[in-house]
Amino acid sequence: MPRFVLLGSIIISIVSLALAQTSTPTNSSGRAGTIAAAEGQSTDKNLPAKVAVVNADVPGSESTANARVVSPKPKPGKPISSTRAEKNDLFEFDRRPRLIIFPQLNLNNSGFAPVSEAITGGVGIESRHLILQARARYDNAHKDNDGTEDNRKGRVRELSSDVYYRLPNYWFFGTSGGWYQLSTTNYSVQSWGMGFGGGTDFIRNEASFRLSGTYTPPYFDHRNGSQGFSVEFVDPSPLAQKHIMFVVSSSIGWFHTTITDPTDPGLTALQKSQKHISGSAQYGILFRF
Repeated sequence: MPRFVLLGSIIISIVSLALAQTSTPTNSSGRAGTIAAAEGQSTDKNLPAKVAVVNADVPGSESTANARVVSPKPKPGKPISSTRAEKNDLFEFDRRPRLIIFPQLNLNNSGFAPVSEAITGGVGIESRHLILQARARYDNAHKDNDGTEDNRKGRVRELSSDVYYRLPNYWFFGTSGGWYQLSTTNYSVQSWGMGFGGGTDFIRNEASFRLSGTYTPPYFDHRNGSQGFSVEFVDPSPLAQKHIMFVVSSSIGWFHTTITDPTDPGLTALQKSQKHISGSAQYGILFRF
């Protein structure tokens, strides 16, 4: 009888061991793999670094069963900021005047050819408190729908300057103005204009840009009474001290028919009553050295 009891005990032990091996997953890497997984360092090259062991079947066992992959949360993008401290860290002011070269592509209306090219040259400086700039501009725009015949050639010349005062919070305000001349095959006209406005520089994710706007009142243009708004976007900001910048500007304006004889009250009143709307857009690459 004891012989059968001993034989039965051996059989039960073998069956129990076999069941244990088939029901419990094994880990070929042993304790090192378990510790690495618990500390967030996967030993499997195909798994991400952050791995946590949860709901283990047997406390204290070496199994990495029921492991859960924890993916790191992406950092949200930094919003557009106007914090003075951040601007102080990123921006630098000029220590000397800078040379400006600015080729442009223009989209026109108001009787001008739809597309024209322009080139601007000048000097400017961006100090802590002052923004000063002087420019000369040549635009090959010509009139192709102004009611005159055979007016195939033309150009626009401009001499202008900017004077802005910058506040400690980087907002700036001031004026810009100049002399403008349109010359065509059939006639030539010129005018003076001055605008008032301001703007500031922004930072987003270590990048920067400038946004500014101006309003031109009608009091300086006695021939057309032109007035309007303009907006300009510069990327990156000139205070980032880069040599190449992308510039987009757009304008919309109102004016009346050109006064041809100021000594004729009736004709002048008629021409002032004939109102027009104009708009344009400019795209260019600004080189600053």
